Amino acid sequence: KKDGIFTMIGRNLNGEIFLRPRARNVKKEFVNKVDWVPHLHPFLNNLEPGTVLLAELYLPRNEQAKSSSSIMNSLQPKAVKKQEKEEDKLIFYVFDILADAGESYLNMKAIDRFLRVEDYGKKYNFPYVEWAKYYNGKELWDNLQTYLAEGREGMVITYENAKYEPGKRSAKISLKI
Repeated sequence: KKDGIFTMIGRNLNGEIFLRPRARNVKKEFVNKVDWVPHLHPFLNNLEPGTVLLAELYLPRNEQAKSSSSIMNSLQPKAVKKQEKEEDKLIFYVFDILADAGESYLNMKAIDRFLRVEDYGKKYNFPYVEWAKYYNGKELWDNLQTYLAEGREGMVITYENAKYEPGKRSAKISLKI
């Protein structure tokens, strides 16, 4: 788990890249903020059209949601300027996949989606993109203890048979620790 901004990223069926935050603007619209992170365009342009990933957008040197928000809530030219230095560039932390090459994964079990995320991580090795690691059983609990001892953000534990439900964050299927 990273402390940043939830984003939906990918390429639509027409091949256009997008980055959509969770929140709508004052006009109740989702704004495509892909131009706020031009250093991530090479990654997005390499995805197959019809691919949708879920990611946390975070700043490694200051992993707090407000750090990422201060960049992404700026006007586009200012957001780009704030990321001029290498250490100030936002990172995609990809943790789920909702569609691949036009095939919807919304009805797929979490465990199967997560395996595909791991496959994507092997296929798409790009700067500024990190891929979630998935654990279960004893390995999960051992790594959780290590993460907390190191002062890291923690983990999200998800019921392996859970299907993705847009707009919902039910404690019955996932739990942030």
